[in-house]
Amino acid sequence: MTLSTIGFKDAWQAYRDCEMRLPSKPTPVEPIVVDGVVDAVARLGARAVVLDGFGVLNNGTAALPGAAEAVAQLRRLGIPIRVLTNDASALPAEIAARHRGRGVEIDDDEVVSGLSLLTSRLDKRPGGWLVVATQVVIPELAALGLSLWDGSPAQLDAAGGFVMLESDDWDDERQDRLESSLRCNPRALIVTNPDIAAPWSDLPPGRLAADPGWYSHRLADAVGIDPVFLGKPFLPVYQRVLETLPGIAPADVLAVGDSPHTDILGGRNAGLRTLLLGTGLLSGRDLDAYARACGILPDLIAPTIGKP
Repeated sequence: MTLSTIGFKDAWQAYRDCEMRLPSKPTPVEPIVVDGVVDAVARLGARAVVLDGFGVLNNGTAALPGAAEAVAQLRRLGIPIRVLTNDASALPAEIAARHRGRGVEIDDDEVVSGLSLLTSRLDKRPGGWLVVATQVVIPELAALGLSLWDGSPAQLDAAGGFVMLESDDWDDERQDRLESSLRCNPRALIVTNPDIAAPWSDLPPGRLAADPGWYSHRLADAVGIDPVFLGKPFLPVYQRVLETLPGIAPADVLAVGDSPHTDILGGRNAGLRTLLLGTGLLSGRDLDAYARACGILPDLIAPTIGKP
């Protein structure tokens, strides 16, 4: 796998430039600085915690310091945990297994992603749906009538619509081919991972992995299509995760993330309380300053999820 990368400044500007396609910004609040997720739960009296994956539990293939212990502490307190991730490279059970492989104990049924919503958005259409921007083959998707792009322009042109799961093997040449096909014949584009960029521990300093949001918003700008986004910060995926927490009001749920434009924007618009961490997208930067700059303020701020 060869990751395409972008610099932080380009990623941040891309988030700012695409704000017109994102949910509206919530009413400003004054963030409170806390020590981590357990401290945040105690201060709020939260009854459940929804954790992001990349930037909160892991950066790429490595668990973040303190993640395993924070999850263990929440379990000792009897706090239900969900992982709400934009990672669409695998089904939820596989995502959970990856976390366990890093030492973070997450159960299969505790993971929710935009991929969980895909079946409800696929219709039958001439040419069918073509999966682009990934070389990940998920067997369960074949039963939905999805096929994987082989790289040929003819297959692109024949497709009735496109699904973008991940962009691990995407590049500018493929992006140009898809743009050209859409320019000639605009069709639907469903994006299960709206993230623009994600932190990876093994990338050079200052570089981030370019995610499907980076490419799909560029397509929208170039061609004029309106992508359908299924993950954070859009409301349906939050409704799905709240369905798994019956009897718990949204205001009693704490959403923990590393990105104002995904985790904080989505969580606050869904009525959840939010905690912004400095271990992912904004690592090494002034969290409060960046949140204020974009006008998407969390309820709480912490440098890390907790102490190792």
